[in-house]
Amino acid sequence: GSSAEVYLVRENDTSGLYALKVIPKRKLSGSLLAIETVMAERNLLLDLRGNDFILQVRACFHDSRNFYLVTEYHPAGDLHTLLLMKGSRVDAVRFYMAELLIALEHIHSKRVVHRDVKPENVFIDIDGHIVLGDFGLARKLAAGQRTVSGNEMFGTPACSPGRPYGREVDIWAFGVMLYELITGRV
Repeated sequence: GSSAEVYLVRENDTSGLYALKVIPKRKLSGSLLAIETVMAERNLLLDLRGNDFILQVRACFHDSRNFYLVTEYHPAGDLHTLLLMKGSRVDAVRFYMAELLIALEHIHSKRVVHRDVKPENVFIDIDGHIVLGDFGLARKLAAGQRTVSGNEMFGTPACSPGRPYGREVDIWAFGVMLYELITGRV
């Protein structure tokens, strides 16, 4: 997100590489809602642990200045880089998007809506499979949810202000993303 920076870090004991998301507390303006948002991302990722297509949390902690979230690192990059920058092939798009549907089905079965599905938030693991990440805007679904969030380009018409929304937000973004990956334009 715009209030966080992500660093590549190495664990001393194992030499394993991880992504460290650093969220400065000062950028949260002391807002209780902003702090709850950071904690919600952590809690959602912890709740979604165990699925190969969901970014896995390794640790989370804070000090007087920052919140920290340690997650898996995926050196192969993301779908945006892999397919849009290097050129997409229909068979590769079909493979990655099928896996993304499995990831979305999993989070939706846990009553979670991602709200920011886009190629830059779908990472590729070392074995060539997708990993859905960046749950900073994700929320646990509640009856009549009434907030709007996410990327304007991938947003659904169902998310107009004041209208309840649910899983359709992610499914709409999935469709826009599929179109973009196949045609190269939105």
